[in-house]
Amino acid sequence: MYQSLVVEPQSQIPQESATSTGPQTQPQAQKNRFSLRQFTTLLQRTWELKFSDRAQTMLLFGQAPIVALLVALMASGPNQVQTIFMAMFSALWFGCSNAVREIVDEQTIYKRERQTGLKIPSYILSKVAVLAFVAFVQCFSVVLICLFVNHAFSLSLPEAGAAILIMFLVALNGSLIGLLISSLVATPEKALTLFPLILIPELLLCGLFLPVRPIKTIIPITNAQLLDGSMFAAPATVSAVTDAKTRAEAEHSRMAHQVAGAVEPSPATKKLFEKYTPAPTDGMTAPVRLLSALAVSRWGLETLGDLCLHGSHSLDDSAYKIINTITISLHPDDVSKLEEGMGATPEALLDSGGFPLPSRFWQDKGPYLAIMTGYAGLMLVLILFVMKRKDVK
Repeated sequence: MYQSLVVEPQSQIPQESATSTGPQTQPQAQKNRFSLRQFTTLLQRTWELKFSDRAQTMLLFGQAPIVALLVALMASGPNQVQTIFMAMFSALWFGCSNAVREIVDEQTIYKRERQTGLKIPSYILSKVAVLAFVAFVQCFSVVLICLFVNHAFSLSLPEAGAAILIMFLVALNGSLIGLLISSLVATPEKALTLFPLILIPELLLCGLFLPVRPIKTIIPITNAQLLDGSMFAAPATVSAVTDAKTRAEAEHSRMAHQVAGAVEPSPATKKLFEKYTPAPTDGMTAPVRLLSALAVSRWGLETLGDLCLHGSHSLDDSAYKIINTITISLHPDDVSKLEEGMGATPEALLDSGGFPLPSRFWQDKGPYLAIMTGYAGLMLVLILFVMKRKDVK
């Protein structure tokens, strides 16, 4: 195997100089350029090394469905914020764990090949390409299982594709974090030690356990609750709902779930809620908020949460749970729009697109996708820089 996967591919790496001084005299700029021929050779080698062991391949692709099945079975309803978080963080964890030993495990081979003309961009991008394929398959399986098991995700076909894209970007960032760790350390043991020291802060700073900014709690009241007297409301509101029920008796089942208004707890009531519930609403302090901006998990959670908040989802109970738990940083007006949509008539909602929060994927999620793509590009540059610094040492 060493002969076929290391010696033969190494012999195919082109020499940049034919002079008697050897490869060490290559111009520095040429040594750092991308080589398509090297990339394809290294890609084939990385692919064979990754998937030549059938048992290892089955374990690699089997871990995501197993975790996704557990996440789906734990869901208490569709699009729950806990399900969104677990799916997102699983993608980040898979991506990082797949890559954390990729470079450090073969540093001896890398140093020898580097002396014979190996180009760093070709080497790193061959790793990224294979890891991206693994990440896509894992994210696809997670979304698919959450869609069909226990109805953990309630998404249309385009929304399911968007969820896969969002989770893929999170997993790709996780893979690049793993490669960065692997490029920084000297032994696999150190890489595995550093792995949780990176992922645990990602967990803490994602914005689920402590929202990024103060949360304005919204408690919706449905028409059915007003009509059966289970909630208090102004007489005029009750009268309006009763008249609407009389005029639309045939649509009573839909009317019963239509939100008629909301109760905003007083500051004293909020403190009482927080005393007995694990959901603080005060938000992060400024230094912690600044640190959270560096966490890929925060942007992944907000993007996936925002996907499950707009369009028809803005009429579901899960929308209020999402908006009461996490901050959608790039759309601070979502709370007020959702609040305004509560008391709006169906006709008014129809005029505004049919939903309190209309679905505009690229306009709403585009900035989030750009942030995660930018983070991936930045980490790729850092990896290349660290690998170049190894030449200096």
